[in-house]
Amino acid sequence: MPYKDPERRREYDRRYKREKRRVASRSTPGPTEVRAYVCHRYPQFRLPGGVGFHEGLLVTADPRVQDAVEHSPEFGQVIFRVALVL
Repeated sequence: MPYKDPERRREYDRRYKREKRRVASRSTPGPTEVRAYVCHRYPQFRLPGGVGFHEGLLVTADPRVQDAVEHSPEFGQVIFRVALVL
């Protein structure tokens, strides 16, 4: 066994785990926010870029889709954001 002394082994394990956590925290992106939108007037409404509603509802975690929906001229008139409580 390379570490006969338990204290040296614990210190090595702590350093190793600290380094692994540091590397993992840098490479892992943060959690994305899931947003839901509703469009009652046009249940099959489609926006440019392939963004579409299914039966009046669109749930997405993709920031590009969220920006496309929120920057469309219909947002706030026929498209509304729904608060999700998960």
